[in-house]
Amino acid sequence: RRQQGLSKGVSKAELQIKAIRPVYNTSYETIIFAHNDRNIFFQYQETQPIDFSDFGFTDNLSQVLGFYMYIILGFDGDSFALKGGEPYFQRALDVVNSIPQNIAENYDGWSSNKSRLTNRNRYWLIENIYSPKIKNFRQAFYDYHRQGLDIMAEDYQTGRGIILNAIGEVRQIQQTYPNCMLLRLFSTAKSNELVEIFKVAPSSEKREFISLMTKIDPGNSSKYNNINKL
Repeated sequence: RRQQGLSKGVSKAELQIKAIRPVYNTSYETIIFAHNDRNIFFQYQETQPIDFSDFGFTDNLSQVLGFYMYIILGFDGDSFALKGGEPYFQRALDVVNSIPQNIAENYDGWSSNKSRLTNRNRYWLIENIYSPKIKNFRQAFYDYHRQGLDIMAEDYQTGRGIILNAIGEVRQIQQTYPNCMLLRLFSTAKSNELVEIFKVAPSSEKREFISLMTKIDPGNSSKYNNINKL
């Protein structure tokens, strides 16, 4: 849609992204990435091809789509092997680094400038993935999916325990980097799934789960506390 204050021919849109992957030996599919990007600026004419290039900037819309393509492939790879998404995350970083300064300054989403942005954009997403402050997130993400979810069809209790340990790792990350974007993305993708997993857990596991998640995701505290009633 056109918005006041934008240059002639420039439109602004929202992009909702959700990626899933199958869980072994089940028909269940788990969300690995869910995000709503409200800062998609672009110029586009009907029938115009969208050409993304790994070798430099083409246009803002192509770069946004290419960036999220690599992010999704990165999270998918990380869910199957420890740091298995590294080649794709590196390419997502290359996309961010390819953005010309004038585009980053004029189109929200690519800049680290906190005076007009929060740390909830494409720049901060890839910053979080590579930040040494939260280096254990990718280990926890792998453990949650490959070591936890993927074995639950055969050994539900052990898989649930591994997932609980992964949540504990995420809680430690929050203490190190409390405002990081990855924590919000994790909660958005996993809150409903986790409630379903732990509503049938023993009381001790429920208590630990609730304690961890109400700190990681305080906005959904009532959702987690309600599992005591299920």
